[in-house]
Amino acid sequence: MEKQQKVDVYQLVTDRVLQQLEHGVVPWRKSWVAAGIPRNAVTKRAYRGINVWLLASLGYTHNHFLTFKQVKECGGKISKGQKSVPVVFWNWKEVTDDATKEVKKIPFLRYYLVFNVEQCEDLPAYLFPEAIPARQHDTIEECEAVVQGIPNCPDINHRGNQPLYNPLQDSIEVPLPENFDSAEEYYSTLFHELVHATGHESRLHRKGLLEMQELGADAYSFEELIAEMGATYLNAITGIEEAVFENNVAYINGWMQRLKEDKKLLVQAAGKAQQAVDYLLKVPPPGKVAESVSAEKMVE
Repeated sequence: MEKQQKVDVYQLVTDRVLQQLEHGVVPWRKSWVAAGIPRNAVTKRAYRGINVWLLASLGYTHNHFLTFKQVKECGGKISKGQKSVPVVFWNWKEVTDDATKEVKKIPFLRYYLVFNVEQCEDLPAYLFPEAIPARQHDTIEECEAVVQGIPNCPDINHRGNQPLYNPLQDSIEVPLPENFDSAEEYYSTLFHELVHATGHESRLHRKGLLEMQELGADAYSFEELIAEMGATYLNAITGIEEAVFENNVAYINGWMQRLKEDKKLLVQAAGKAQQAVDYLLKVPPPGKVAESVSAEKMVE
């Protein structure tokens, strides 16, 4: 663990995503519905934050992962030539103020390494998830259930040709559903704007949402990344397979430049996107202490 503490975890994550961008893969725009939400194969605990996109974008049939220690404890082994991927988590350390003697908890980022079950051999059968069955519900009904269940939902107005969220009026404008090529595209677009809306002061009060115009490109790109990540997460949860993304060279180059300028951007945006999705789905925030303890048990 001493060696890992010296690693710049922000840079570790950013470098990994930059490698994917160089190959034309945009992690937060990659569909991962069929493979399921990334989770630990032993504990069944779902990963959160930036880990969702780091793991889901790898393209495995099933998003189930284990640490090296877990593989050994289950009697398995890593297949020759397979490489691990990082999973990050927040830990907390207590710091005493010399002047006030007040004890404060300061978060810091750490990581451990995992392998997908498909990278392993001799694992017990129960660790391999059964084939994901065809969805037994109507995807569009599930999308509508999310929208109807949103607490303190902003006004949603069907008008115009350009989807947008107006933070001053706390309202969303989106074209009529019939103006989209598919219902999936309509809900994916609506999810994007709803994630923006979670930043309103009456909800999560996300810094920079109201000040995007004044703060310029940095605040705008950060907020857009939050919305893109959050919408992709909601697409996967509701079963939207279809996604119309134009991952063109200019788009990819723009993000590569931003990430090279700010190594903390990805981790911070993913955390905000997770908070937004939790709000929209009415998921209570996890306990910080419990989450850090469970993560510690999995660290090599």
